[in-house]
Amino acid sequence: MQQIFEPSFAGVYLDQLTQEFQIRSSLTTSDDLTYFVELHNPGLDPATNLPKIQVKLELSGGKLPKPIPRPLADITALPLSGAPGPGQYAIIDSIQLEAIKSALTPGDYLLKVKIVDTISKQTYNLEQPFKIVG
Repeated sequence: MQQIFEPSFAGVYLDQLTQEFQIRSSLTTSDDLTYFVELHNPGLDPATNLPKIQVKLELSGGKLPKPIPRPLADITALPLSGAPGPGQYAIIDSIQLEAIKSALTPGDYLLKVKIVDTISKQTYNLEQPFKIVG
């Protein structure tokens, strides 16, 4: 059976000094909200031996009058082994909070991530709360 497991943290950002990923659940509007999802044995396209994944995002909470969506779109899942085939894959993407800064106020937010494995026809919905602190 193919399974996709959800992330265990809210936000990640790339520290510009150390070039290392840091795990945080509190962000500012000048940060990027980067998320990471590890996929275990997703369906593979026989022609490429790679998964075909689509992701939709929705940011809600704070004083937003309605959620801010990012429509369903293809995304590249990277093989953690470095080679195509069965195993673990990673999805890493981000939302530039600076770009929507005017809509964000300090408060509690929720990032919803919908993942569609178009090969196995499975859909997974993940949610992760985080805070905007300034």
